[in-house]
Amino acid sequence: MIDDYNQEYHARILAKTPNTKIYTVYHYQNPDGTWTRDMLTEKKQFSTYDYKNFYIYFSKNNAHEAKFYYWTNSAEDFTTDVSASNPELNAYTNEAHIDVLKNEQPINDYDGDGETYLHVYVTSLQYKLHFINADNNPVSLHYGAPLSYANTELSNPIKPANIPSHYVFAGWYTTARMDEATKLNPNHKMGEEDIFIYAKWEEPHIKVTVEGNGATSALPSVIDIPMMGSVHKELPTIPSKTGYWFAGWFKDANFTQPFDVNESLAQDTTIYAKWIGRPQAKWEIRYVDEAGRVLANATQGEDNLYSVLFATARSIPDYAADYAHKNLTLETDTDTNVLTFVYSKVRTYWITEDNQNLKDPEYGTKGPEKFAGYTFVKTNTASNGDTFHIYRKYVPNTGDSSNIKLYGIILGASVLGIIFIVVTKKKKTDCQYRATGESLDNLNNSM
Repeated sequence: MIDDYNQEYHARILAKTPNTKIYTVYHYQNPDGTWTRDMLTEKKQFSTYDYKNFYIYFSKNNAHEAKFYYWTNSAEDFTTDVSASNPELNAYTNEAHIDVLKNEQPINDYDGDGETYLHVYVTSLQYKLHFINADNNPVSLHYGAPLSYANTELSNPIKPANIPSHYVFAGWYTTARMDEATKLNPNHKMGEEDIFIYAKWEEPHIKVTVEGNGATSALPSVIDIPMMGSVHKELPTIPSKTGYWFAGWFKDANFTQPFDVNESLAQDTTIYAKWIGRPQAKWEIRYVDEAGRVLANATQGEDNLYSVLFATARSIPDYAADYAHKNLTLETDTDTNVLTFVYSKVRTYWITEDNQNLKDPEYGTKGPEKFAGYTFVKTNTASNGDTFHIYRKYVPNTGDSSNIKLYGIILGASVLGIIFIVVTKKKKTDCQYRATGESLDNLNNSM
């Protein structure tokens, strides 16, 4: 048994191959909305088999829509005048049927060769590019068009009223975060929906280049500040240079335009430090006693005028300086600036804990000595260099009257013990003598 499907299948296979050729040529609108000879074109042939009648239709999607069509005898025979005003074109309604084969004859086979060409003009749908945080109007772009086609708007963002007037445009971004990763790529293309981009506005910055002209203090080479700001926080008002005085900041290398570090700046600027030679001042450090007598050779030198000289007192035997350290501002470059350490001769004292002298004080630094009935405790050195040896009176640790008696008993026992030892030694010697005598008597008897 052969069903209807098999009958149709065998009929197609065994049927004579038709000579009819029906082509559809798709012409796609350029991204800029134009129609040109070099626009994207796609050619397709339909397999109609032995159909007597055949039709085609086109569906709209989010990117394209068939808008016009017409027939020719070749793929190259097409128009670039694509509009409703062209009488040769037929307007197309979405999914409407177009007959291409009727009673086994191709539609509009003008030259009778069995071939026909249906040219279909496919438009690219348009979507809007919206500008957020900017007052620019949205721009319509065709699907697939790079966003750079909206260059007029992209290059001329309109600042909203809520943005400070001195703020400047800092770029377009694809998200409200407006971070570096979301910065707009102008080659990004319009997709199948509206696109929203965000304008970033920021306080403008300028660069201040600093020419220190040999400054020895640390200076920044370039300072980045907001426009209309100043450099007073980043730049020291008075830098330094060895052997020179600072004579101010200037806006030019010839030092004709003074610059104030508190000045508001509207553009990139270079500033220059001016220096003038600094006079030298002579100084001398002297070491004398209270009577003005020189105790050691003076130290001499020179340094910048108005600089501060820091000095440490010398160590001089048997003398103490009035201060361990002194400083002096070098205020004159015509006379020698003098700094003087005044020394007092030190003394040594030997005193009791109740501040009684055990002997007369002596000049110089001496060591502790021994004094009958006194025990040395410690040595103190006063701030002026004097030495104090402190002693405590020696008193036996006898306690109360009972202890005195005990001390006497112990002392008496000690004396008796010594006598007993002497007597015992004497008796022992007498015994030795008697033993020796007996031995001699026995020796004589035996003889």
